[in-house]
Amino acid sequence: MNDSRARSRSNKQAEGQRVTPVWWVHHYAARSLGQALLTGHQAILREIADRTDQPAADAIIAEQYDLAATTIFASLELVTKLEAQQPVIEAAFARLDSLRNDNAGSANGHSANTRRCRRRPA
Repeated sequence: MNDSRARSRSNKQAEGQRVTPVWWVHHYAARSLGQALLTGHQAILREIADRTDQPAADAIIAEQYDLAATTIFASLELVTKLEAQQPVIEAAFARLDSLRNDNAGSANGHSANTRRCRRRPA
């Protein structure tokens, strides 16, 4: 987003006005937010695995079965909490996906709709 702000400022200085369409600013902000949410979601899942799977396995190898059981029960509690929130998470990702521009992945990085947009009269 900082890069987008810098481009907008540069754009305004060069042109004397903002020429970047509002829809593009919204698209860029939504895409950045979606990427940040997905990255955070994946990081949380990795962190959970690192804190639960390996410690439980290590405890079993060390024949510390009480520690392994405690770790596994704590993991099950966490999984239950995550399952309770999963519909909310899936709904958020579905909403973001519904706002996706089908042309966003084009080779030149621009939507085909950009070519159809006409400049508004001043």
